[in-house]
Amino acid sequence: MLNDKDKRFLKSKCNQLKATITIGKDGLSHNVVKNIMLDLEAHELVKIDILKTADINLDSLPIDLAAQTGAHIIQQIGRSIVLYKDSKKHIYLK
Repeated sequence: MLNDKDKRFLKSKCNQLKATITIGKDGLSHNVVKNIMLDLEAHELVKIDILKTADINLDSLPIDLAAQTGAHIIQQIGRSIVLYKDSKKHIYLK
């Protein structure tokens, strides 16, 4: 579980990130979840963009992603979501 100090630190790192995952008209497919999990293991902090063509409920999407990947929701601003999951590399938090 992340404490408030850790979340603030990770939010400060979110501004520098570019989206590595884009969710489009196909929605939240198995391949998208798999790619998110691979990115989380490699980078720990992942920014996801949701295109306007995606037929997805933006309110429940971060919760679904966090549940399927085991990650923490760091922030959601509009159509961008940032997730964090600790990996073996311990890039951000130890």
